[in-house]
Amino acid sequence: MLSERERNDDTNPISTAEENIVFQICYKQSTGCKTHRTHGHGYLSKTPSRSELLKAQIQEQARATEAANQKNNALQQKVDKLEEQLADEKAERERILEEKLLQIQEEENNKRQALREDIMKEMLSKFAE
Repeated sequence: MLSERERNDDTNPISTAEENIVFQICYKQSTGCKTHRTHGHGYLSKTPSRSELLKAQIQEQARATEAANQKNNALQQKVDKLEEQLADEKAERERILEEKLLQIQEEENNKRQALREDIMKEMLSKFAE
């Protein structure tokens, strides 16, 4: 017989499912029974009907589908975030490339201008002679 403290104790180290498994194993060993039908649920217990099994299967499929959808949504969000990051990096590389091209063009223009000025000075000095 369980004491009052054991009945009210919420910190039971064995869960109900584990307790049921232990009971089933002990029952099978003590009776020598080879059936896989669960015991200890009373004489009024019945096996689930086909419609109940089908309903349980549909509910499990719905739960599995919902879990898969949530996982897919999480993965899609990660993919979207990575695509956005790649687009940002690509835009940054293009901006840096464009800045370098502008800098090179500006240097070329400065060199041309300096060369024109040198040619003009030489021509003026030759005309002045």
